[in-house]
This record gives sequence, C-alpha cells and structure tokens, in this order.
Amino acid sequence: TSSGGSNPDLIRMHPDGTRAYVLNAGSSDVIGVIAVDGANSFLQQVIDVGNMGVSWTNFGLRSDLAIHPGGELALLAASFDDELQVISLESNTVVQTVDLPGFPLQIAISDDGFWAVVTLKNAAAIALLAIGNGTVTLEDTFPTGANPTRVSYDPATARFAVCSNDERRIEYFDPNELQFGTPSDAPDDYTPLAAVYGPAGGELQLLRSDNADLPHYLLFEGAAYFELPALPIHYSDRSTDGRYAVFCHPGSDQISVFSFVIEHLQTLSLQLPWTYTVSPMPFAERVHFYSPDASGDQVDLILYDRSGKRVLKQDGLPAGNFSLPRAQLPAGSYFYQIHLHGRLMAVGQLIA
Repeated sequence: TSSGGSNPDLIRMHPDGTRAYVLNAGSSDVIGVIAVDGANSFLQQVIDVGNMGVSWTNFGLRSDLAIHPGGELALLAASFDDELQVISLESNTVVQTVDLPGFPLQIAISDDGFWAVVTLKNAAAIALLAIGNGTVTLEDTFPTGANPTRVSYDPATARFAVCSNDERRIEYFDPNELQFGTPSDAPDDYTPLAAVYGPAGGELQLLRSDNADLPHYLLFEGAAYFELPALPIHYSDRSTDGRYAVFCHPGSDQISVFSFVIEHLQTLSLQLPWTYTVSPMPFAERVHFYSPDASGDQVDLILYDRSGKRVLKQDGLPAGNFSLPRAQLPAGSYFYQIHLHGRLMAVGQLIA
C-alpha cells in the first residue's frame, strides 16, 4: 500500500482503528490517509499540509502528529513554517493554523482532550493550547530548559512531562496551575530522552548514557533500573493497558519490549546518598523519619502499596527529621521514596 509519499517514517492510528495517518520523510508537506482493512488496506487520500522537518538531536526527532482522543481532529507540528496546523479528520483538510515561533516539534494531548502542549525546540519553551468545539486556542508559552524535545502526558497526575535535552532533566507542567513543579534531574552522565506513561501513570524514564563506559537504562518510577541492550532513541510507546513498553535501538537493529507485572519487578542495588531511621515499626498513628545524612532542604515523600500503586505524596518536608500521620492508610506494608529536587535520595519500607 502506498504511504502517499516517499520514505514513510511515522504512523498515527485513528482511535476507532479504521484509518492510519502516515508522515513521510521524503515528502515533507503531505500526509497519507490509509483505510485499514488488513490485506485489503489502501491509500484513501493525501492531505496537503505545512512544511514538516526533523531535529537531529539524538539521531533524529521528527515533526509530530497527534490525534485528538475524540477522533475529530489532529494536531500537526509544521516545524519549518513555525505553525501548529489543525486537521479535520472528517474532511481530511487543514482547518486552522496557530502561529508558534521557535520550531514546534513534539505534541502531547491530555486524556480528556482539553489541553495540548507543544515543544518549541529553538525557543526553549512550550506552548499550551486549549481545545474545544473543534477549535484550538493558544493560551500562553512557558520557558523550559534548553532544547526541549519529547513531551508526554501523565494521566495519574494530569501533568505534562517535558524532556530538556541540554539541561538533562524532565520538567513537569500543570496546565491547570499554569506552572512547572519540581523537575527530575537525570543521574550524572545521563540524558532523559522520554518519559512514558501507562493509563494509571507509572513513569518510565528512558535514560541515554553519555559515557561510553556506562550502560543505557530504563528507570521505572524513580527506583527500578533496567539495562538496555544498545543506544536508544526518543521513539517509544506503551500499550493501552500499561503492561508493555517498546523502545527502539536503530544502531543495532533492535527493539526492547518490557512487560510490567509488579510482582516480577527486579531492581538493582542502588547506592543512594541518604539512609533513614523509621520508627516505630509497625506504626499505629504516626511514623517518624530521621536521617543524619540529610540536611538543609525540603524533600518530597512518595508512598506505594505492595501492588506498586502510589497511595500518598507529601511535598516540602524537612529533609532530616519529619513525621507522617497514618491517616486513612489500611494496615499493611508500604514502600517509600524520598526525593530532593526530583532526585531519588532514599528508599525503604513501612509497616502500618
């Protein structure tokens, strides 16, 4: 089946599964619409669009196409025109353009379909857009770290995760608060290429090693490290049920497929900088955390139950000495993480 152009390099599926939209590296101003019917699939139409392109950061990241969850429209980053183009998926035509100076590149849409965020690679910024009644409105732009590349939506926190390639961190933007929260800094010698989420969250950070002597990693929820077989690139995806994630390694002609069943997760032994004494254990009303290693700043605490579900998050706690009320926690065992400015500093177990 023809892709509608030459050198096809990106496909997006319509939510109802009947159509595929193909972007072509060799035909930067057309999108092929494929009617999907197994062996009988065919090129239905070609959509004339703006001038798409490729950023060569980390071996290439192309102009993005994002399909709205409702299936009525799609958003296209016409990077070399400095535009976002709105495509009607009923008429297969461009029905609106939004000026976005700064090389718009990657796009993410919230699960409710109301918000969209676009990375402006050359402007070190993101654009926040509101979607309603088939119309897209630019709300504002917000500065990020240098060279923002991938952006993803986390349904668990209703935030957008923006990868800053040059700052080596992931920044988390809340569209309802119109501000960034505490970023997640990558470990030394690593660059975060993507943050990937399942339907209930469960962040996967794709970490590229910038040191030839260190492996590349997939980091699960800030605690579990999985070594990758070769250099990864930005492109990755996760199944709709969150159980599987796929990552590309073009240099070795490989892909990595990960299956996430929480009982089978294995973690590497990490040499974390802080150790906490937690008492009493088990605790009935309040548990106390003390660390002689931690001082001088505020930390964030995240609590997970045995299934791996996040059940509590407390921000702005004194680093060296704080307490946590049991509140509504049922009896059982829990696992905690303590983060300083997005960096994992300590982990441990609680028994209530």
